[in-house]
Amino acid sequence: DGKAKARSNGDSIDAPELKGGTGVGEIGIRMQPGSDERLTLDIGLQGYTGQRDGWSGGAMMRYKF
Repeated sequence: DGKAKARSNGDSIDAPELKGGTGVGEIGIRMQPGSDERLTLDIGLQGYTGQRDGWSGGAMMRYKF
């Protein structure tokens, strides 16, 4: 049935609910500025909608020696 029970210091903790749904979308781009193939830039964005709304993003720069 997926029910959870927990206690902390003798007190019960509310069980998590998994009602509703959440949609997730992601878009990203990888760039190599100029003709230098050793440098790479990655940028990404994720969006969430439904039971949970929000967004997150990230960036990474990589240089190969």
